[in-house]
Amino acid sequence: PDNFSQSAIGYLPVNLREREKEFRGALDWYFGNYKIISVAQLDGAEINSNNFKIEIEVDGCRQVILLRRFKSLQAKELIDFYLGLLVELKNSGALVSQLVKTKKGELFKETVDGPQAVFQFINSNHFKANLKSFAAVARAIGGIHRVFNCLSADFTQKIDELNSLNSAVYFNKIKSYTPADFKKIEVIIQERGRQSEEEELFLAELPFIKNLIKEVKDRLADLEPLPRQIIHSDLHPHNVLMVKDEVAAIIDFDAVRISQQARDAAFALYRFGRQFFVSAPRTENEIKRCARQLK
Repeated sequence: PDNFSQSAIGYLPVNLREREKEFRGALDWYFGNYKIISVAQLDGAEINSNNFKIEIEVDGCRQVILLRRFKSLQAKELIDFYLGLLVELKNSGALVSQLVKTKKGELFKETVDGPQAVFQFINSNHFKANLKSFAAVARAIGGIHRVFNCLSADFTQKIDELNSLNSAVYFNKIKSYTPADFKKIEVIIQERGRQSEEEELFLAELPFIKNLIKEVKDRLADLEPLPRQIIHSDLHPHNVLMVKDEVAAIIDFDAVRISQQARDAAFALYRFGRQFFVSAPRTENEIKRCARQLK
């Protein structure tokens, strides 16, 4: 299990009396006659953004929104592209979040707390391993790919341009590894002397890893005939919002790349499939049978 294994989404209350001015600094750009009822922050490992569930009253009607405060992504050009892509996906029928534009029609707003965007809140949880939800995720990914393939060439060209920025976090190119890379790691660990439990496990698995790399390299030619298309590139259980066993939205498109869509499918199979193994103890034979079924 890792920090993506939990399906329940929790929120921690925010002291509105102390921080109301902070949130008004963002929401004033979106709403006119409104009142903040409550604010809660996502209770989880937020690496690239901070997310707040905010209940407001607008002209006497209550609604719930999600305020996303970007952390790693600060460049206006990248944020504008990411959010514009999201709007295009939503308009094309893809299962993604609904962006709320500012009163002036802007996709996001620069504030003293950094760039922030507002979405309609989706009352949901993350992926929980069962075959019905797994099939729903597969269908949703297929739907995203179909919409990707109908986008204009401008989007593909822009992603290629953004790839050239070589950002360490967003739009980074897919890395390639060789057995020599892992040999270097092996030497570093061995020269260090006493190994940690994780390092001992790594060394024990090293022959398997080297064989796996060789197998991947031998199969790379099979990928060459496949078209290079837009992919999400980060399809894991916490980037999917589920209502019961159905997908409400796929989120976090700010790492889209150009590659083979089979790569998206393979990565998703690994990340969602592993939840079947961490969610319940299984014998080796049960694991093998389940793995074949998932594949």
